[in-house]
Amino acid sequence: MCYVIGIDGGATKSYLKIAALKGHVVYTGTGGPCNINSINKDLAGNNLKELIYSALKASGLEKKDCLCVCLGMAGAGSKERRKIYRGLLNNEFENLIITDDAQAALLGGTGTETGVVLISGTGSICFGRNINGKTHRAGGWGHIIGDEGSGYYIGCKILNSIMKSYDLRNPPTYLTRLVLIRLGIDSPENIIDYVYTKANNKASIASLAKICDEACFNGDKKAEEILNDCADALFEHVDTVIRELDMQNTMPEYRVAYAGSVIKNSVYLLEKLSTLLYSKYSDIVFMPAQNDAAWGCIMIALNELKKMNLN
Repeated sequence: MCYVIGIDGGATKSYLKIAALKGHVVYTGTGGPCNINSINKDLAGNNLKELIYSALKASGLEKKDCLCVCLGMAGAGSKERRKIYRGLLNNEFENLIITDDAQAALLGGTGTETGVVLISGTGSICFGRNINGKTHRAGGWGHIIGDEGSGYYIGCKILNSIMKSYDLRNPPTYLTRLVLIRLGIDSPENIIDYVYTKANNKASIASLAKICDEACFNGDKKAEEILNDCADALFEHVDTVIRELDMQNTMPEYRVAYAGSVIKNSVYLLEKLSTLLYSKYSDIVFMPAQNDAAWGCIMIALNELKKMNLN
């Protein structure tokens, strides 16, 4: 059976789909991170190859029958980054497409080539394309100089709030209790070991974001403040993309799809963000992503085969 492979190379995990040429998925899998913003190139390449070849082994498919591989990778909008990502597979696949993960997420999320996709997971980014083919992105600059409204962003604010409360610079916060329980420690002073050891990278800090909702629904004002700030940051992303693409004046209706663990799992954040968006843009369809970026890569691969008359 001839097939295509689509991969969303993430900062925490990577997702793979294999689809037959008619478009139905025959295998899905997950693997380690492949984002060279998060890990070194050698490890990214090893994770990528392990993901692909373990999928082929598990599915019983032959490498020779793969007609196209599409990788959706962070930062692949630049020629230099695409060259690096291409090198990770050492030319092992003849027909290899490297695309930006945000473009793949737009296709997977909205099911079309137009609209907006907003991602808030470990990191954050917003990307859109209008009916004239013009694109614009906001965010996605990494945890040091960007990623506002992401899991890492929330996790850092949680930890900062706890330490300020411990210093008596801020009032007590329910976040302290939740974090101490989660980390299995008995004092905020021990948080410093959690944060500054090599084993605890940005993904582990981002994982703390999930406790913010629990604190909110227990009436914690600091947790509400953090998620309100997160909603404002994500709104700013979407607002910028819609405005720069003039969607409100050129498209009678357009989809804004959201994806990522933070925005999908936080009821409080989603409600706040939805209110902000609909208060300004009554013509949007704010919706959960229909599918993921790996499926977006499948769509790109299948479209490429059509151009080549191979599908």
